[in-house]
Amino acid sequence: GTSTDDSQPWTQGVKVPEGVSIRLATLDDLPSLVELESFWHNGLLESDEQTLRTRLEHHPAGQLVAVANDGQLLGAMYSQRVAAYDRLLDTTRAGELELHTPGGPVIQLLAVLQRPEAKNVGDLIRRTMLHLGRLDPTVERACGVTRCRNFDPTSSDTSPKAYRAHVDEGSDPGLLFHTLAGAFVCDI
Repeated sequence: GTSTDDSQPWTQGVKVPEGVSIRLATLDDLPSLVELESFWHNGLLESDEQTLRTRLEHHPAGQLVAVANDGQLLGAMYSQRVAAYDRLLDTTRAGELELHTPGGPVIQLLAVLQRPEAKNVGDLIRRTMLHLGRLDPTVERACGVTRCRNFDPTSSDTSPKAYRAHVDEGSDPGLLFHTLAGAFVCDI
C-alpha cells in the first residue's frame, strides 16, 4: 500500500514494496528480533532479549517489523513514548527504558535495524513510524538519539569541539540516515 502526507517530505509516498508487509511486532517475533540484533556488530548498540521483551510488553504499539512473504523478518524499528524531549538529554542508553510514559507526547525512536540484504527496509519502517506519529493527535514530536558512525573515539582529539565539527560537516552516515529524511540535529 501507499501512505502519503503532503505536509512533510519524509512521509510523502511511503510505498511498501510487493512482497513486504509492515506490522506491529509481537512476542512471537522475539527469536527473530534477537537474531536481527546481531547485525549491529556493535555490543554497545545491541539490545538483549530482555530489553526487547520489555519493549514489546510495555509499548506494543511502538514496535514495527517488516516481514517478507515467506515470513522472514527483514527489519524492525523500536520506539517508546516519553513525557518530554528534555528527558532524553540527561539519560543513558542503559536507562532509556525507564523514560517510557504511556501516552507521552514525544515518540523516541530507539533503533532501526535491517538485514544487510534487505535494502531500504530501515528507511521504509522509519517512514511508516513517522507517518503513524503524524496521524496521532497526541504526538507533538518524534526524536531520537543517534551516534556518528565515523567519529573515532580513540583519535587524538575527542573534545566536544571536535565532535561538533564532525557533526557540522554533515557527512557522517549515522546522521545522514536521519537528516536525508528530514531530521535535524537539535542537541549534542
